[in-house]
Amino acid sequence: TGRGSARLDIPATANFDYLHIFNSRFTLGASAQWTGWGTFQSLALSSNGKQLVSLPQNNKDAWMYSIGGDYRFTDRWTLHAGIAYDETPTVDGTRDPRLPDGSRKIVGVGFGYQATRKLKLDMGYQHQFVSNVRVSQQNQVLLGAGIMNGDFEDSGDLMSLTATYHF
Repeated sequence: TGRGSARLDIPATANFDYLHIFNSRFTLGASAQWTGWGTFQSLALSSNGKQLVSLPQNNKDAWMYSIGGDYRFTDRWTLHAGIAYDETPTVDGTRDPRLPDGSRKIVGVGFGYQATRKLKLDMGYQHQFVSNVRVSQQNQVLLGAGIMNGDFEDSGDLMSLTATYHF
């Protein structure tokens, strides 16, 4: 019934990127990103300066790989498209139902429109195919000692619309 807190230090990341401009119409890029999730081994919940419980996470370092390109149809219209694979840092033994994360395959497509010399509009759509994952967990007594065994099926859809104005 009191205030609680938890500290989460965001892990280090390193990016490796490559861009190739084939000509004035076609550009292709590739990326690899490493994230040091292996540093996130537990989540400690505290209240009034005392640790109440420590939840094991046992995450592992993870990689994301992507490739995408732009194709300019005209001076005003550009097609954007790409694919990616994003590894989950979670492991079966400590995966939590509050974040039933699985590796993701991602597909995205979008269009850019250069409305004026200074104004550009972009819209895009992305679908994330998330790997099915298993959660098998028994909560600690302080959290009710409940047992959960189950499978999670997730996916995600993102849509975006942006406007960029150059001063």
